[in-house]
Amino acid sequence: MKIRWQWFLGGRGMFWVFIILFVMLVFIFTITYVVDPSTCLVMKVQNIDETSIKDLSEDYIEKLGIEVDKPIVYRFVRYRWDRGFRDKSGEEILLGTFHEWNGTYYIDISVDLYRLLTSLRCVVIHETRHMLVRYLKDEKIINLEKYTEEIASEEDIYYNDLFNSGIYLLKKYQEED
Repeated sequence: MKIRWQWFLGGRGMFWVFIILFVMLVFIFTITYVVDPSTCLVMKVQNIDETSIKDLSEDYIEKLGIEVDKPIVYRFVRYRWDRGFRDKSGEEILLGTFHEWNGTYYIDISVDLYRLLTSLRCVVIHETRHMLVRYLKDEKIINLEKYTEEIASEEDIYYNDLFNSGIYLLKKYQEED
């Protein structure tokens, strides 16, 4: 079967534009499956030992009494648009992010917190709570993603109770298996 350009109402020009755009879309989809776009566009991974992030996060998860069976990558990063603590006072500073890509959880912490243990602990627990909200959704326990920022900040007792209830249900689910 031969594709004819007359089948496209826009004529020959639209036919080739469609073919080129379709090929580009398939190429971009393939590339973003192999390369994490948020890592490439938003941050620059630093070559610093991430053991402190890993220990803090795993201690928090262990304290909750649950297990996360998905791979987790911990990294120190420099955010491309953010100058960290060198920014002018009053500017908002991005200290950490969490995202999931290709079946792996990523907890990225600003390299500015490398030596600040107290601040590092707070930010790592914040991002770990984001990760646990996603994990509760992925395990089909409860979907709290609408409230993820409130849960991660631990400021509201009602959201904390929702999160704690989700963790309790996850524990019960994991005990059954």
